[in-house]
This record gives sequence, structure tokens and C-alpha cells, in this order.
Amino acid sequence: MVNDDGTNRADSSAASPTSAITGRGRLQAGTIDSSTGIIDVPTFVWGRPTSDSDTTQRSGWYLDFPSTGERQVSGISLAGSTLIFNSLTPNANTTTSVCGAGGGSGREYRLDVDTGDGASRVSTVGLLGESMAMRITSATTSSTTDSTGRRHRTVTTQSIAQGTMGLATSSTVTHDEIAGRLSWRQIHNYQALKER
Repeated sequence: MVNDDGTNRADSSAASPTSAITGRGRLQAGTIDSSTGIIDVPTFVWGRPTSDSDTTQRSGWYLDFPSTGERQVSGISLAGSTLIFNSLTPNANTTTSVCGAGGGSGREYRLDVDTGDGASRVSTVGLLGESMAMRITSATTSSTTDSTGRRHRTVTTQSIAQGTMGLATSSTVTHDEIAGRLSWRQIHNYQALKER
């Protein structure tokens, strides 16, 4: 995840430090524990360093996949602040077709957009396509409406991984969002106030 403002000047340019990111040296590196699937990105301050050695701020985060040949080729879903995506790992055994049901594997990744922290798990359904993130409406709850017409809603999302050997569901992601009226205040006793 990078903080890219769309300009084409390198971030080492004297003209502006808020420009295109020159490389991975300006990003915070994350690590994946391949046995537990836990992803850890050390805490950092978002910003635009003007050199790789400026560790007071980072222009985002990145991580390298743990398996040889692993790649991410499908879309990414967003559930609240959680990125959900799948990777492909073709089978290194040349006697097995990579297009067949046993032709490879992959991982499902769930990462926090801001911090990069998260988890991954090895696919149980072979080569993976894009995850489908679906809201579980029966698990959605809302607070009572306050005097401004605003409510807090808790939304639960579950992703479904589709692979060459079928479908698999994963654990749910829960996040809060603001719902209801957001831009003006409701006055319940308008007439009484008007007559004063």
C-alpha cells in the first residue's frame, strides 16, 4: 500500500517531497511467518521520506510472498479497513499440469490498509481466483439514532474463496461504520422554538 499523489517527480527531487515514490527503500517492509500465517509490519509514520535512510516516515508498506513463484493476479476486496485478496502458487512439479485441479495452490491474505498487519492461510481449494466478500445481513446491527439522525452500524463480512477444487469460506471480518443522517441536525421541537 503506497501513498501516491499521482505526480511523476521522484521523491528525492528538491522541488517537492510529495511526489512519485522512487522505490521499496521508501516503504516499510513487512514479514510473513509461513508457519502461522501472521503478517507483521513494524509501526511507522505515514509521510514522504526524501531518502531511503530517512526512517522517521515511510510512504507505505510492502511484503514479499513466502512461496517461490507465488503471485497475486486477481482483484482485491475491501471490508471496512481490511484488504482481502488471494495469491496463486503454481505447482513446481513439471509432471503435473498447472491448469489441472492439482496444479498448484495459493494463500488468502487479510491485511489492514493502514498498518499492513494481518494474516494469511494456505488454500484448501487449489489455485485461487478472486475472493468474494459478502455482507452477512443477519449479523448487521445498528445503534439507536441520536439527535442528529446518526447511527453506528456494525457490519460483518465473510469472504468466499473459489479455487480449482471448489469453494471455501473463511473467518468473518467485523467493522463499524456511520449510517443515517450525516449532514444536518434534526430539531424535534421546531414549532415550539419558532414561536418563542
